[in-house]
Amino acid sequence: MNWEHVRSLLALVQHGSTHRAARVLGVNRTTVSRHITRLEANLNLPLIHHTDDGWELTEFGGALVGVADRFQLALFDLQAEASAEQQQLAGRVRLSLPQPMLPIVMPALRQLAERFPLIQVELQEQASLAGTLAPDTPLALIVSDAPDPNLVGRRVGPVQCGLYAHEEALARPSPGWIGLDQELRELTLNRWLEQRIAPEDIRIRVGSAAAMLEAVMCGLGIGALPCFMADPVAELRRVHLPLPAPEANLWLLTHPHALKHARVRAIYDGLLDLLIELRPIFKGAQEPTTPFELAPVTTTQELYA
Repeated sequence: MNWEHVRSLLALVQHGSTHRAARVLGVNRTTVSRHITRLEANLNLPLIHHTDDGWELTEFGGALVGVADRFQLALFDLQAEASAEQQQLAGRVRLSLPQPMLPIVMPALRQLAERFPLIQVELQEQASLAGTLAPDTPLALIVSDAPDPNLVGRRVGPVQCGLYAHEEALARPSPGWIGLDQELRELTLNRWLEQRIAPEDIRIRVGSAAAMLEAVMCGLGIGALPCFMADPVAELRRVHLPLPAPEANLWLLTHPHALKHARVRAIYDGLLDLLIELRPIFKGAQEPTTPFELAPVTTTQELYA
């Protein structure tokens, strides 16, 4: 049973004529009549008797209109509830973000919790800096130079990467290098390093930014890290090399429909404002202080296993 056909019958009964029913529904009279005829054909039952005075509902037609009227009222109530729910600054908002950003983002979330006490932010930590945005997650922080074009959002600012080593590693004649696996491969700096490090100089390979930080802190060698992760660690030194300009950016992204909900819009706008204030952290505050030279590599070597 087609609801549009039932609506035409209901509008006819509520407004008394096909002319007025068509005007309310935004269609023409012929469409209203055709809908009712098709509805009768699908049910294989007459819904209207034509009389000298016009028309009247059959017994079954009256029963159908009664059910349809109650159903339409229930729909109106649901629409009103949905509209009210969208405007409430209350409820849950799920936020996906890279796990290494938690120390930076958590103070901002505290401010938002004080500003919107009835909104509960539900965090989903991801190991990858690039991250993803699931259909049931309205907001995500993602580091990327090419975010998903099906999403909408704002660029917070560039995410600067650098080469870091523990001071003990730099005291060795050959500090060695920490190699990279899948997750960090997309960073511009790592693609640049791929062509400049010989495999025999790599002491260990890691597959996440968190593992890279741990390896560098343990003195296993020089590693490429986002500055916001490495700069706060006092024992690490940023190695000076003429590096490529950063291409990756931090994005706050969402699904196109999600911002219709007031609670999502409130967290989105508030978090964006607070993150923009933190741009210097993502850009990297520490200047490279330790000079270092790469040994020449005569052939193109593959950094990844």
